[in-house]
Amino acid sequence: MIKIYGTKTCSYCNRAKSLCSVNKIPYVEINISHDEEAKQMLLENNYKTVPQIWNDEEYIGGYTDLVKYLSEKGTASLVW
Repeated sequence: MIKIYGTKTCSYCNRAKSLCSVNKIPYVEINISHDEEAKQMLLENNYKTVPQIWNDEEYIGGYTDLVKYLSEKGTASLVW
């Protein structure tokens, strides 16, 4: 399952969620504005921007990395 660490006001976070939704890819959103533990984890690992995206335990990166990742897997219709 895709995990998207982000915030409600982040446009790239919203794009990542839309990309998953359109392609029927299950995802979970972790809002770091409300989840202090998740925010700390990102900071401790020097992630300074959102979204930060994982597929289970595999780190993908940000939104553009997600687009590339899904395109390489042949599972993405792009959403702008």
